[in-house]
Amino acid sequence: AKLAAGNATGRFGLGFNAVYHFTDVPSFISGSHLVFFDPAAQFLPGATANNPGLKIKFAGESFLEQFPDQFAPYLLCGCDMVSPYNGTLFRFPLRNKHTASRSQLRKEEYSEEAMRGLFDSLHDEACELLLFLKNVRTVKAFVRREAGAEPELLFQAERSTAPGTRNEGAIANYISGRGGGGTASGDAFYE
Repeated sequence: AKLAAGNATGRFGLGFNAVYHFTDVPSFISGSHLVFFDPAAQFLPGATANNPGLKIKFAGESFLEQFPDQFAPYLLCGCDMVSPYNGTLFRFPLRNKHTASRSQLRKEEYSEEAMRGLFDSLHDEACELLLFLKNVRTVKAFVRREAGAEPELLFQAERSTAPGTRNEGAIANYISGRGGGGTASGDAFYE
C-alpha cells in the first residue's frame, strides 16, 4: 500500500533497513505478536530467501520458557510475554565479533563505543525525529551495564500536544493538504 502512495513515508523501507548496519536479526513485539527478520536466512530456523522472517503469536503461549534468550529481553521493558503488549518494542542484538565473522550482511562488529555514539546521536535528535514519526509518541533508550543488572534509562523524549492547542491531526492534515475544508493556514499553528 505504501509503495503505491507516492508521498508515503517509509514506502521504500529504507528507514528500518538501517538497523542492518548493527544487527543481523532485528525483532519487535507489538500487540500479541513477536516478529523476527533474518534477511540472509542464516539464523532463524526455517528462514529462506523467500520467507526471511518469522511471526509468532506469543500471547497465552510458553515461548519464554522454551527460548528465554530470545524472549527474556522484552521482560526488561514491561512485556510479560503472556498477555498482549500495548505498544511496540524493538530489539536489535548488536553484531559482535563472533556474529560479524559469520554475517552475510556486514563483517564489522558493532562495538560498545559505537553504540554509545549512536545513543548520543539519538539523544541529540530525538525531539526533532518525533515531529516526523507519525505513530511514535515516545522514545526511550536503556542500557544494561552488565549481565543480570537492571536496565538504566539513559534518556526519554516524548511528543504530546500542549494543553489548549490544536491536536496533532490538524497539523498532519495541514501539511498533507487534507485540511478538511477548513481555512487553516500555517500561521494558525503559532496561535
